[in-house]
Amino acid sequence: MKILHVTTCLTGGAGVACRRIHEALCRYGIESSILTKPDFIATGYAPSVLPYRFWRKLSFYLEKFHHTANPILHSSGLVSTFDVEQLNRSDADIIHLHWINDEFLSIRDIARIRKPLVWTLHDSWPFCGAEHHPNLPANDRRYAEGYSRRNFPATSSGLDYDRYIWLYKRFYWRSLNAAFVAPSNFELNLCRESAIGRRHSARRIPYPLDLDMFSTSGKTHRTSTERTICFGACTLRDPNKGFGLLLEALKILKTKNTDFKIRLLCFGRGDPSLFRETGFPCDSSGSISAETELAGIYRKADLFVCPSLVDNYPNTCLEALACGVPLAGFAEGGLTDMVTQGWNGSLATPYDPEDLAEKILYCLQNCDTLSMNARKTAEEICNPAEIAQQYVSLYEEVLRCKK
Repeated sequence: MKILHVTTCLTGGAGVACRRIHEALCRYGIESSILTKPDFIATGYAPSVLPYRFWRKLSFYLEKFHHTANPILHSSGLVSTFDVEQLNRSDADIIHLHWINDEFLSIRDIARIRKPLVWTLHDSWPFCGAEHHPNLPANDRRYAEGYSRRNFPATSSGLDYDRYIWLYKRFYWRSLNAAFVAPSNFELNLCRESAIGRRHSARRIPYPLDLDMFSTSGKTHRTSTERTICFGACTLRDPNKGFGLLLEALKILKTKNTDFKIRLLCFGRGDPSLFRETGFPCDSSGSISAETELAGIYRKADLFVCPSLVDNYPNTCLEALACGVPLAGFAEGGLTDMVTQGWNGSLATPYDPEDLAEKILYCLQNCDTLSMNARKTAEEICNPAEIAQQYVSLYEEVLRCKK
């Protein structure tokens, strides 16, 4: 069985998860390889100039004249820099798609893949319009109802970019036969509810994680007088990552009486100086690429906070759990799969900074017990061998259906 993973890059949450799935399959004995946009462009392929320029310009104008309150990334999927026939000519038994945006693989070209398809949903783009997640804080249900003129959000204006892209997907993917995989129950339920996703098979398979790399070995022993709160993301001030809500919660936390001092620890691109507004001292490690260094940062923390507005199944939270660090965040998205209230962390009412401050304080006061349970949780849900076996079972099922 030969599996070819296709992903735009190996950085960011989706790229990292793709690599970890590939590595788990290799350790399981499966012949697995990865194709990325940089690898492919290095071969010298150039798309036809006129179609490429046309679709790129159309994509530009659709996005330029669309004004939305949804802060999540939007991608048209109209432009492709990839010769999809290379997939069809490959010796792979299954093409496993991951995050294929940023002008790597277009909606039309996905429909041209003749090999059996498995598609891991790192976000909601495959069944939404152009947005990578629906605007759930605003109760957006277009992904489930279909994108019509009647349900165009009152908070948006201009061209209905999302509707045009959704209609384009619906047209080209009318005969698409893909098996969707969601890492979280949150994403699985969205897919099954969606007008596009409900026409395909879908199941949940969590992300794997190297539990030797991310472990409690060498974890910093905290003092009784100090607690360390960690926050991290690819880009610290990504509006979807809830940076503003975290600042509000930390300012509220500063007003509460505790028997210990609180320090902040953050990592990711961007200037962390705004954390100074909270009144807590803050250390920043900047952007981290080496996983050994990242694991070392988690081991210094007593709590990891993930205040995202919408998040599928964040790798940072899995990594923190594996390093024995409990979680706090909002009871939204994939966090509800990872956190059991009072067992390995605590989740607040969505988007309520006052409640988030309370949950952070609770975790800091009970971090010894929560820490032990955090590691147990990671061992239960991130085991690479078990997850590889689940993927192999899916691949075998897909191949049987193809015959």
